[in-house]
Amino acid sequence: MAPTAESIKKSIVDSLFGDTRVNASSVKVTVEEGTVTLTGSVPTFEARRAAEEDAWVVLGVNKVRNQIAVRIVDPEPTSDDAELLDRINCVLAWDADIDATNIKVTVDSGSVILRGSVRYLWEKIRAEQRILGLAGVRAIRNELEVHPVESVSDETIARRITDALVRNLNVEAKAIAVEVDKGRVALSGTVPMHAAHSAAVEAARFTHGVVALEDRIEVRGLPAPSGART
Repeated sequence: MAPTAESIKKSIVDSLFGDTRVNASSVKVTVEEGTVTLTGSVPTFEARRAAEEDAWVVLGVNKVRNQIAVRIVDPEPTSDDAELLDRINCVLAWDADIDATNIKVTVDSGSVILRGSVRYLWEKIRAEQRILGLAGVRAIRNELEVHPVESVSDETIARRITDALVRNLNVEAKAIAVEVDKGRVALSGTVPMHAAHSAAVEAARFTHGVVALEDRIEVRGLPAPSGART
């Protein structure tokens, strides 16, 4: 029997209350035909991302719309933009997996902009993730460009991604279409659960030569009854 909208909502709320990273009382959950909408406010980007993760693990969730606002409570500021900039540069420089040589950071009233270039798409994402939880960060705009260390043809990129999907037990490779244009990858298709979706996205994200990724994959697990809403 497919889970109802009410049971999906209850499971998500339980998941949020069981997660110490999130103040569940500040997050509102609505469910309609397997699509979950999260609203409310949290004090950090990490808490916002954690709430979305808690929704995705629930059976019957096909899509998550994360509309949670990040409202940082900082009644006694302990740093200015210059100090925050120093911390960000240190965090990036100390991360052995990131080549921060060509990363330029600017900070204005806690709003951070990342510019410059990195070698891999996953480096671009990791650079942003590494500074999400720093005190004083109020917003991030990631304008980093991916400049691969060597040229890779679109055909090679597509083949490597497809090969990675075939090797991954969490993905039915035939269900995922891979399109590549000048290093820009688009993934489309349908998967039965979020774990398969994540595996497919990571397969592309970690492939050398990928400079951008468009995720068109749909998650269609066990649907909630049509029209059910809470």
